[in-house]
Amino acid sequence: MYAIGMLKDKPGIHRFEIPTPQIQGSKDVLVRIVQAGICGTDRSMVRHDRKDIAPGADRIVLGHEAVGVVEDTGSAVGKLKRGDVVVPTVRRGCGECASCAAGQSDMCETGLFTERGIHKLDGFFTEHIVDDEKNLVVLPRDIAGLGVLIEPLSICVKAFELVELVQSRYPWACTPRQGQAHAEGEWGYCKTALVFGAGPIGFLMTAMLRYGGVATFVLENRDEGHPRVELLKKTGAKYVDSRRVVPEEVNTLTGPLDMIVEATGVSGYALRLVSALGRNGIYIFTGIPSAEYSEVKLDGNLLLRQVVRMNQVIVGSVNANKSHFEKAAALLAKIYKKFPDVVDGIITRRVPFSDAEAVTKCFNEKDKMQIKEVIDFSPLA
Repeated sequence: MYAIGMLKDKPGIHRFEIPTPQIQGSKDVLVRIVQAGICGTDRSMVRHDRKDIAPGADRIVLGHEAVGVVEDTGSAVGKLKRGDVVVPTVRRGCGECASCAAGQSDMCETGLFTERGIHKLDGFFTEHIVDDEKNLVVLPRDIAGLGVLIEPLSICVKAFELVELVQSRYPWACTPRQGQAHAEGEWGYCKTALVFGAGPIGFLMTAMLRYGGVATFVLENRDEGHPRVELLKKTGAKYVDSRRVVPEEVNTLTGPLDMIVEATGVSGYALRLVSALGRNGIYIFTGIPSAEYSEVKLDGNLLLRQVVRMNQVIVGSVNANKSHFEKAAALLAKIYKKFPDVVDGIITRRVPFSDAEAVTKCFNEKDKMQIKEVIDFSPLA
C-alpha cells in the first residue's frame, strides 16, 4: 500500500510503498484510514527537515490526526468490532515511569515515549494501520466526518483540565447570585479568556470556551473582515487584531483576563502577554516555537512581582492521553450542536490521497486562507 512521509536521505515530503500491516497480537486491530488531517507539526517537520526516524529505519510515515473504520480484530479484542469508527491516539508510553504505567503518557517522566507520525513511529498518512485496542477511541458515526478534529480538540481538553485545576482554588468565584440564571453547562459565565491564535487549536479552544459560557477574545493577525475572523465571531467571541495593539495593552481592550491560552508558538508576543493576565489567572502555553533563536526582552522584576502578588499560574501543556481523546469525542458532538457552521468551517480543504500533486502542495505551499486541510483516503461506509 502507499504512504506519505519523509525519507532518511532526502528532504521534503514523499509518497512511497510500504507493506500492508497485519494483525500480529491478540489485542491488535486493523483499521482502514478514512481521513487524516494535516497540521502545523507535519508542515514544520517537512519544511525544516526535522524527521525523527526510528534507529535502523530509512523513512517515517507522517500524520497523527486520523479517523478510520475497524476492518478486523485480534482474538482477544473485546470492545471493538468490525465497522466501528475509531480515532487513534498518538503517544505511546515509555514503559518505565509511573505516569506511563498509569495511562498518562502525556506526562511521561523519562522522555522515552514515542509518537505515531512524529517521533520514531509511523503515523496515519496511509491506507491501513494496525494498533492495540487500548490506543483506539470509538467515535459516533454522526460526527465521523469531523473525526480529524478529535486529536487537536484533545489538546484543548487537556489544557483546560489544567485551567479547571488551577481555578478550583477559589470555587466560590462563579457562584450564581440571586436572580441569575444560566444555561446548563455554562460554568464559565463569570470568566473572561483570551485565545492567542486562530489555527485549528485556537478555533476549537474558542468554541469550547464559548460553549461553556466564557466571555472570549481571540488575538490574531488577520484583517477584521477575513473569513477566519468572521467564522470565529459566529461563536460569540470578540476579535483583537494583534498588529494594532502591543501585548502589554491587550487587557485595555479585553478587561481583566482570568485565563490566556497561547496556540501559536510565537514566543515574543506570547511571553509579553503575561502582563495582560489578571489576578488569580492562569496562562497556558500549547504552541511549540521553531528551533531558531529568538530573543525577547522582559522586565524580570516586574514579571515576578506580578505573578507573585497576583496569585498567577503559568504552565505548559503538550500532547494528550486516551482520556482526553474520549472526552473530546463527547465534547465535539455538543460543540457541533451549538456551533455547526463554525465546526464545519474549520475544515477548509479536502484533497484525495490519490492526487499526489495536490497532497504535496498542501505541505509545500502555505495558504493563509486555509484552517484545516484533510486528506481523504477512503469512503466511510
